[in-house]
Amino acid sequence: MSSLLLDTNILSYKHNDHTFWALYEPRLEGQVLCIAAQTVAEMRFGALRSGWGQERRARLERLLSSHAVLFPDDSICTAWAELRIECERKGRPMQPADLWIAATAKALDIPLVTHNRRDFDFLEGLSLVSEET
Repeated sequence: MSSLLLDTNILSYKHNDHTFWALYEPRLEGQVLCIAAQTVAEMRFGALRSGWGQERRARLERLLSSHAVLFPDDSICTAWAELRIECERKGRPMQPADLWIAATAKALDIPLVTHNRRDFDFLEGLSLVSEET
């Protein structure tokens, strides 16, 4: 059993029973599924912005608590800085949220599961799992 880091879009697919979840579910079965603290923040922001009711927010909290949350530490902060420099050098700006998620995966050497491969595929040393075509 190995660990995988879920991008926010993957967790969102699971929460919303999106058809894309079926693409990923078989590959994730039996793995230790982790999420970056940034994903927790993004999911809660989306819920608040959309005015979700108490029941739907409670369902989200159950989903979040069923995953290991990885919080930034010194190695993740260093990876964030290095990745940001890499983005600048390559002329590929990256959203801060995606940068934190990528830094978490890279620093901890955990494959990142995403349906937005193109947001991350130019980063060196980052292992991706994606069903995006």
